[in-house]
Order: sequence, then C-alpha cells, then structure tokens
Amino acid sequence: RTVAYQVRAEFGQVVAFYVREMAQRGFTGQVASAAPAEEIHLYRRKNEQFTFRFTKLSRLGSEITALEISEP
Repeated sequence: RTVAYQVRAEFGQVVAFYVREMAQRGFTGQVASAAPAEEIHLYRRKNEQFTFRFTKLSRLGSEITALEISEP
C-alpha cells in the first residue's frame, strides 16, 4: 500500500516534521539513504513498518517536496 503527495514546502522542513511526528508516535526511525534532493527513512513500531521517500522538486521558482509513504 502506497500514498503519495506533493506539498509546497521546503524539503528540510518536511523531513524534520515527519521525523519529529513519527518519534512522538513511538516509531523508531532510520535513514536508509540521504542525498541533497532525496532521502529515504524507515520507521518501525512493533509489527508496523513504513518507508518514507522525500524528494525535493523545484517548479517555477517554488520549492515543492514530494512524499511517498509505503507499507509492505
């Protein structure tokens, strides 16, 4: 199962928001890969597991962050 969306927001702010929110919900996070325009984070809590893929996009001078959340 996968959910994807794009938001007009700074890449680093979006990543920081989800890192904080997932920790507050009891998930343990791990950065699987990191590059200037894309990061993949793995989150686990008991039997739950999610993969977050953050991608930095630029459109007409605006920074957009794409987020794809998948569950195996």
